[in-house]
Amino acid sequence: MHSRLSWFPAVLAVLLAGCFPYSCNRTESRLLLPADSLARAWSEELPVDTLEVLMVPELPEMRYPRTLAFAPDGSLWISDTGDHQLVRIDHAGEVAVTELDTLEYPYLVGFRDGHPAVLSPAAGRIVGLSGTLDVPMPSDLPERVLQYAAVSDTSIWVKVAAEGFEGHLSRLAEDGSTLQRFALEAPFWRWAGPLRLQDGHPVSLSGYRPQVYTFEAGLDSLALFGFDSPMLPRSRAFVLGAANQPPLLTPSAAYLGDALFVINVRPGWLRVEVYDADGRLMQILVEPDPAFGKEFYPTDIAVKAGEDGTAEIAVTITEPDPGVRRYRARLR
Repeated sequence: MHSRLSWFPAVLAVLLAGCFPYSCNRTESRLLLPADSLARAWSEELPVDTLEVLMVPELPEMRYPRTLAFAPDGSLWISDTGDHQLVRIDHAGEVAVTELDTLEYPYLVGFRDGHPAVLSPAAGRIVGLSGTLDVPMPSDLPERVLQYAAVSDTSIWVKVAAEGFEGHLSRLAEDGSTLQRFALEAPFWRWAGPLRLQDGHPVSLSGYRPQVYTFEAGLDSLALFGFDSPMLPRSRAFVLGAANQPPLLTPSAAYLGDALFVINVRPGWLRVEVYDADGRLMQILVEPDPAFGKEFYPTDIAVKAGEDGTAEIAVTITEPDPGVRRYRARLR
């Protein structure tokens, strides 16, 4: 297992690799796939709403805030894969730090008994902080592999994918044995993206194309209709084999009820889009005074219901300054 550690920090950046809107050749083709053209037309008809900025309490210095999630009690948990720790912000704004010395590169993957569960690919385990969950990851993984997990009180799901490897989405028992498995067809980059649970079912997010994959009776895909990005022409070029690397379109998304809140990567500002259960864009949310910035890397998003038709949105940022941003949105 230790042989994986030398390359693992690079894998943490897989979803931040590729071509960003400000880093690509601006003379390349502007042609879109037909579905992307229809989506762009829909997006251009919607108004853009401004997010309200909320105060964030003073947090300990974090090197790489990678994932975050709201617990059942409403507190916000953040994982720092640079310092191997979890940070908690409670209702009163009090901050607490949990060191995870033996669980390097922790990723929040859900909650068990109200306590956070983390995936440590370096340790090859999914561990619950309540002490009731300690599940080994599959042992047949190649050296370079994408690993994701999603945990609830009743289930444990893992997604693994790599080039030249038969990737799979599996539901695991508490001892790590496989209870159910779905094969993930090539190309493996389709499966680069977080794993979520929606109504008890796993949903695989895709960082490189505007779609999600659902697994109930079998594998199905859902296109995000209305998703528009300056990187869609390069995405078309990659799909058609005319580019070597796919552009990152979205690093993460989170559910609130049936609505999916998606980070749509922009060069310098936060843009969050809200999609309904059918994958249709309902609302566009942008932080105040968006401005171009060469280095702006959001990594994860969490959402919880507020009062009077509002939602609270939290986002982890690694550049320009590692930390957390919080917003309030009035939903349409």
